[in-house]
Amino acid sequence: TLGLRLYGNIYAGETLLTLLVGGLAHAGVGGMLAAIIPTLVWQGFSIFVGSIQAFIFCMLTMVYMAHKVSQDH
Repeated sequence: TLGLRLYGNIYAGETLLTLLVGGLAHAGVGGMLAAIIPTLVWQGFSIFVGSIQAFIFCMLTMVYMAHKVSQDH
């Protein structure tokens, strides 16, 4: 389930990016030029959030595995 959550979060970010670019690009050449800066900002934010989530989910997976593998004496 952790992998599916990570995939869903990253996919949602890419979908929002597509909607942002698509909405501004229909405004003509000025809209396309205006879409460049928000697109770059959103892409950077999406990469930042995706990397943090991947790190957290990796840590959670290691904790789950450690609980299953630990041997109680």
